[in-house]
Amino acid sequence: MASDRTAEVDLSGTTVIGHSGVSDLAGGQLFAIKGGGLSGFNVRDVFTNLDGLGRKLRVRYDTPTVAGFMLSGSYGTQVIPERTDIDSWDAALRYAGAFGAFRVAGAVAYSGKGHERRPYGVYDGSVSVLHVPSGISLTAASGHNDRKDGSDRTFIYGKVGLQRDVIPVGATALSADVYNGDGIRIQDSSSFSWGLQLVQNFDYCLSQVYFGYREYDYDDRQADYEPLRAVLTGVRVKF
Repeated sequence: MASDRTAEVDLSGTTVIGHSGVSDLAGGQLFAIKGGGLSGFNVRDVFTNLDGLGRKLRVRYDTPTVAGFMLSGSYGTQVIPERTDIDSWDAALRYAGAFGAFRVAGAVAYSGKGHERRPYGVYDGSVSVLHVPSGISLTAASGHNDRKDGSDRTFIYGKVGLQRDVIPVGATALSADVYNGDGIRIQDSSSFSWGLQLVQNFDYCLSQVYFGYREYDYDDRQADYEPLRAVLTGVRVKF
């Protein structure tokens, strides 16, 4: 759909291991309750970047790019893995350009779904700026969701990155990020996460070695929960 990945614009060079979708690192892990036992929800249930709409059976139109801007719109419905018969629609505006030594990219979007009682809508966006000579980048993302039951979900995300040619095989990228969400799972709940990322590029073989560390904290009125920590490393080869 047109709004897909509009909350994930990122020029840090570390998106393979870390971006505004912080639950990707350990989405299926259950939170533990302080004093013993496991909760009935996992990281993915309480951390989201409210990123538009994913793949659906759709009709979509993208305008030609003018002065770095492109406008998109789409209308569709989910048929895989199961048919929902819920209409979805969205619109997105994207930008990519350069100003002297700076590269800039960003996106904003609105996405909606039809429900029996009232429509549901998500506003989201992200922007990233890279100073090419120094390799320093700043990235921000945010989103707001008007839910069917009248409660709202919001998040903000920030990231600072550094890319340098430390060794001749390819650029080395480092970054640190922070996420804060409100009302993601239930009203009056808070979700907080911070992470560190390292990516080493190997240009000759079109591959990357990456490492990420992330900590998740979640609070609500139902119980007290232990923080959750995750480490992930791997290799990506492009061909």
